[in-house]
Amino acid sequence: MTRLTFDPGMDCNPNWTPDGRRILFSSTRDGLANLYAQTDGAVQRLTTSDAAQFVNSVTRDGAYMLVSQWTAKSRYDIFLFPFAALVQRSGVSSAPGMNYSSIAQALVQSPRTDHGAVISPDGRFFAYLSHESGRPEIWVRPFPRASEGRWQVSINGGTAPKWDPSGRELFYLSSANTLMSVAVQPSETTFRAGTPTKLLEAKYAAPGEYGIYDVSPDSRRFLMMKETDVFESTAAPADMIVVLNWFEDLEAQSAAGN
Repeated sequence: MTRLTFDPGMDCNPNWTPDGRRILFSSTRDGLANLYAQTDGAVQRLTTSDAAQFVNSVTRDGAYMLVSQWTAKSRYDIFLFPFAALVQRSGVSSAPGMNYSSIAQALVQSPRTDHGAVISPDGRFFAYLSHESGRPEIWVRPFPRASEGRWQVSINGGTAPKWDPSGRELFYLSSANTLMSVAVQPSETTFRAGTPTKLLEAKYAAPGEYGIYDVSPDSRRFLMMKETDVFESTAAPADMIVVLNWFEDLEAQSAAGN
């Protein structure tokens, strides 16, 4: 267990680069969440933006990051950032009013929330979460030409998409927080998805819509967060203690010399 970041801000959405030398993540250490890269001993700021940016995934060749970008006007949209260019132009401004199209390419922009984009193992598609239907569902688009197709994968709600390393299966969490599996058939020109089936009935922790779980490289195991109080009968239940009239009680205690 090795802690890498020690700043007072929130650090989230970590993603390894394929060579294992860096962890790309988002941090609020200097205000809104922007993009950073962490090695064993140093951190490098990659963007400076008035939009909140969250790393979703990294392409297998390490050349690009899929990033969710939030603004009050457009909510979450999905952008493609070239990692090498960000490293070379570390600290590049992407504030509103500045043309940074040479750095970032919009993949999905809509009035609804779109985020959680993950690239397929063969690099030809990406799955993401969208609220365009009024509730979160999992969709797939071609990569990087996202406008050339769109296919819905989940049924009755879905979050936190993950690809099987073989690229023939897509996982997501249902609205009941059940892990679902969908057989997929990607081709050069189109994408086909089967009927979602339940893979794990047990409920595992899924903080937020991204979900905190992963698939092992051999496709045989999942790394998930266990809800201890649900699965262990000996675990103490979570409690919240509310104290009323806190300041009056504190003054009374002080007056009594306690």
